Amino acid sequence: MPDNSVTYEYAKGKLDGMTIFDNKNITILNKPASYSVQGGDEIDRNLFSLMSARYKKEYVYVVHRLDKPTSGVLFFCKNLKTAQLIQAAIENRKDYNKYYLAVTIGDTLSQKE
Repeated sequence: MPDNSVTYEYAKGKLDGMTIFDNKNITILNKPASYSVQGGDEIDRNLFSLMSARYKKEYVYVVHRLDKPTSGVLFFCKNLKTAQLIQAAIENRKDYNKYYLAVTIGDTLSQKE
């Protein structure tokens, strides 16, 4: 259930800068590091609550997660049918690939054990 303290205007303002793609079925966000996907955090950093308030829905479907300190592309589905289709594609690796990019500091090749 969404937190009623998050207003539509507040959620829209926070999410507009993160939105990569949006239609009636799905919203794809560029999740910044430090934002939680669901609960356990302050309300303005919980993307599930922001999405629920922004789209005035009691439930949006999170089909995968990213850890709080991780940035990256995140899918939210606005209906069960789309969530099931996206989840099946992820599970079957059909038309779906994951790519990871790590940023390091220092010369990792010259490090001695």
